[in-house]
Amino acid sequence: RGKFALLGWLLMIPFFALSFVQAFMTGTAGIYVGVVSCSCGVIMILSLTVAHVDNSWLHLPQDLVGEAGMSEDDVQMTFQGIPMMLLANAVFNFAYSMMLGPFLVQSCQMDLNVGSLSLGGAVFNLGDCLAIIICIPIFEKFVFPGIKRCLGYDATNTQKLMAGFGFAALAMATATLLEVVRRTRDIRTPDGYLSPADFRASSAAWSCVGAAGRCSVDGGTLMGLCKVGQETYCSPCARSQEYKVGGQTVSYGIYESDMSALLMFIPFAFIGIGEILVNPTTYYYAYTVTPAKTRSVVQAINMIFQGAMPPAMVSVFVTVLNKSASPNNLNNGHLEYFYYISMLVIAIFAPIFFWAASTANIRMPEGEEEAEGDLRSSMVLAKVPSAVLLEGE
Repeated sequence: RGKFALLGWLLMIPFFALSFVQAFMTGTAGIYVGVVSCSCGVIMILSLTVAHVDNSWLHLPQDLVGEAGMSEDDVQMTFQGIPMMLLANAVFNFAYSMMLGPFLVQSCQMDLNVGSLSLGGAVFNLGDCLAIIICIPIFEKFVFPGIKRCLGYDATNTQKLMAGFGFAALAMATATLLEVVRRTRDIRTPDGYLSPADFRASSAAWSCVGAAGRCSVDGGTLMGLCKVGQETYCSPCARSQEYKVGGQTVSYGIYESDMSALLMFIPFAFIGIGEILVNPTTYYYAYTVTPAKTRSVVQAINMIFQGAMPPAMVSVFVTVLNKSASPNNLNNGHLEYFYYISMLVIAIFAPIFFWAASTANIRMPEGEEEAEGDLRSSMVLAKVPSAVLLEGE
């Protein structure tokens, strides 16, 4: 187990370094570096899980016991929450990272008009925030008490995290369905709504046919002129490109599909509900089951697992799948590939998390009481300073 621990912690260096480098690379070289980076990440997760699910192998030399104000038990308990924090963040926050890219891109090629207003893609992040605000009191007052009445005991941390993974999977499934349906819907053009097949066959003046290559930009081709007459047809938050033609500025961009972008509030909301169940519970492992002397360090590690590791892994798949999954015109790609990968991550690592949580022998530090039943969705414990929670959010 010591060798697995050494391997896992050391692999964090090449994993983050290669993830950063590959983001600036293109072509086959970028794909190869991305695959190596992703492999380092998977091996790192598995190695640290195997190493720290049982920390009885960690021993302090007799001459160091008590010298630093820590006992051997303190050292072992410092690492006991690592597998749960690592796996929970890898599973959930990989899906959470979909909100930062694919969800927004998908929203921008849907109908953003609500009455006379035209929304921006970032507004749908409110779905995540509103779900958290609305559902926290519902979980506090009804869901968790209802579970206790039905089961005879409070929902455990493992049950909460597994439920959070379920909501993440539900968000991915919903986003997949919306994207697959969106690609079949009519496209709003200067000639009215055209089916995808009719759009591809069109050679109208506003189309990219005869546009002298002005629709060919980085990330794939655009769809047509943004402004015809006094009407604007392009999505305000999708890719566009301006040119000077005959002394006038013309813009080419992406047309919206005839499907309300308001539907994207649904997957955003599912992610928000998952956050209620997952994030406070990982803080519980980082704080309550960790000795007081090492809580700040473990909380910092948890933040790396939460905010740095999943986006780094997602960036690898962005490099590998960018042209096929997320071109400028999503009708020419398969954005749902990202959601399939996210669901695959959940399907693979959620059972590993369940095994680790069931196998680990969690001990409470001296002076702490087992408070799993008192863990609330909106706070870790009354003992946790609010600054810790605000930093996590």
